[in-house]
Amino acid sequence: MRTPTNRMAAVLALLVAVPFLLTGCQRGPTVQPDGAKKDIVDVVDRTTETLGGKWTVRRGPALGKCPASPGTGGVTWTYILDRDQVGDQTADRAAVQELWGSSGITASDYESGGADPLRGVVGHGGPTWSVEFLTRSDGYTVHGVSRCADGDYEDMLRHGEG
Repeated sequence: MRTPTNRMAAVLALLVAVPFLLTGCQRGPTVQPDGAKKDIVDVVDRTTETLGGKWTVRRGPALGKCPASPGTGGVTWTYILDRDQVGDQTADRAAVQELWGSSGITASDYESGGADPLRGVVGHGGPTWSVEFLTRSDGYTVHGVSRCADGDYEDMLRHGEG
């Protein structure tokens, strides 16, 4: 039988739990744009430093719209570097997986189809939305997209932030 004391305890427990449950269900941006940009540049730069060689910037860090919450705002940063030199692809993929794993990124092997497939490592989570290390017969690419960050894409572009 429920007593007023039991009901009061249940109501109090619910009042305490609801804010935590709602916070855990939110999927919107929770990081600031500068933090997201710094994080993705750091991940990509540490990856290229681990692999060594001379890398060139293909793009970025460039401002983009958040893919996780279309229509609700939010921004990401994309950063892509290329290297026109191939090393020991198997060892390099293993080194990238280890680096990313130690950074909280869930990484897995990737291989495209075709006669000359791209092989690499793809990752998600941690300080990234996604990150890829791709090996080709003529070089390497590291492509990172930051976590979604608070911010208005159009406003940031108007202010020269992208």
